Amino acid sequence: MPLVPIHSGLPVLSSASSETPASLSSRTALTPGESLTARVTGRLPTGEYLLSVKDFTLQATSAHPLRMGQALQVRVQSASPFLVFSVADAQPQSLPAAIAEGIRRWLKDPGALTRLLSQREALSALFQACAPSSGLSAKDAQAIMLLMGKLVFSGSTKKDSSFLRDFASRLGMSLEYDLGRLAGGPPSGEAPSAAGSNLKALLLKLSSALERTLQNEAGRGQSEGILLKAFADDLLGAIASRQAVNVAYRQNESGLYLQIPLDSGGVLRQIDIFIAPDAQKDFPEGKFSSCSLAIFLDLDCLGAMAAEASLRDRRLRLVIRCESEQTRQLVAAQTGQLIQSISAAGYTLERLECLTQADLEKRRAEFIRRTVLEASGRVDHFA
Repeated sequence: MPLVPIHSGLPVLSSASSETPASLSSRTALTPGESLTARVTGRLPTGEYLLSVKDFTLQATSAHPLRMGQALQVRVQSASPFLVFSVADAQPQSLPAAIAEGIRRWLKDPGALTRLLSQREALSALFQACAPSSGLSAKDAQAIMLLMGKLVFSGSTKKDSSFLRDFASRLGMSLEYDLGRLAGGPPSGEAPSAAGSNLKALLLKLSSALERTLQNEAGRGQSEGILLKAFADDLLGAIASRQAVNVAYRQNESGLYLQIPLDSGGVLRQIDIFIAPDAQKDFPEGKFSSCSLAIFLDLDCLGAMAAEASLRDRRLRLVIRCESEQTRQLVAAQTGQLIQSISAAGYTLERLECLTQADLEKRRAEFIRRTVLEASGRVDHFA
């Protein structure tokens, strides 16, 4: 399904002859120069889009990123041998300045959240040194420590079947409320949970209390208070940057991008999880019954790994990529157990491949550039 360029320089959508006979018959009514509306109704794991045009649906590639649910004013550039549209309004939506700045902060330190969560013991020592002058109750301090532990995928939290579902709310990223508000639109869900139930709310409370204490008191414990406030503010900044990145990814893919800290032998590593639903309506309802997933991680013992999954009505297709052949063999040896686990969860595994592939970090960077940075039109580079 190659792209067919046009000399006008406008963004282009091209469609191959993979439509059904009915859709092929319907599109014969399209003539070069005709203007009409095309709606993006889905995206395939290959990166191709599903477009609804008049009374038929076709697969198409685009020279410019599109969003699911987006209505495009298009003009028929060519009808043979490929159907080609020029798109008049496919420029990326501009993001508010605060979101663009949050993305830039995240680019400077993409692993900030994981790095700060790894300093949980140091934070506990600061709490002990500052109490009770921090102005935060012992109960709230304990809640912060507990939440930081629950945000790490470890031997204890892996038993929590709702870990991924609750990760965003525990962090303070109320995705249906906060992200919509950050994007400048009206809230589409319930208000954030009450203070004390998420890390962001507790950190805001801590920072505010410490600011008052540092202004009114001096002397013993002040240096620890300054360090504690700096830690709280850094962690709040990391959460805000993650929210900004999610705004961009949601705008482009209508999905979720989670960075999950992973306990790897006492050292925290990071798992990048991208979830893109096939239909925009699945996002607000939280269903994701049909979606595509991309997962990237790098472990000390196994090296870089990636996985691509496609879920369609409880039918799963999975491709696992390992940078090391030794790792690929180790993973392949566990596929029997993986198949049993998938089946026990009520899913049917239609395809499973385990491959060796080099430069997975480069693949991850390119994925982020395409789905978050280039599509947002606000950030020029990703290193």
